[in-house]
Amino acid sequence: MWMSVMQEEIEALHKNETWKLVSLPYGRKVISNKWVYKIKRDSNDQIERYRARLIFSPVIRLTTIRIVLAMCAVFDLYLEQLDVKTTFRHGDLEEKIYMLQPEGFAEKSKENLV
Repeated sequence: MWMSVMQEEIEALHKNETWKLVSLPYGRKVISNKWVYKIKRDSNDQIERYRARLIFSPVIRLTTIRIVLAMCAVFDLYLEQLDVKTTFRHGDLEEKIYMLQPEGFAEKSKENLV
């Protein structure tokens, strides 16, 4: 059951041309990913469907956070926080991100690509 919904997610990512496989350029870091699973239920608490999403999260360095906080304190600035859940699915990135292929879904003969 989970494998089939994971396969659906992979197919949707390919259909949307979410990524292309390339060799990792020298000096660049690769980020990992993980699967998040959810069971959707109807109003009677019956299982409606299963969902799987492939996610990644580039993490900011602690030093960067400290610098921003220090600048806010020095210049008497305010901070705000937002949580944007799905923006990445519909926009183009300006920078390049290199991510490992999802475990169990690496393309045959291209396992060494990211």
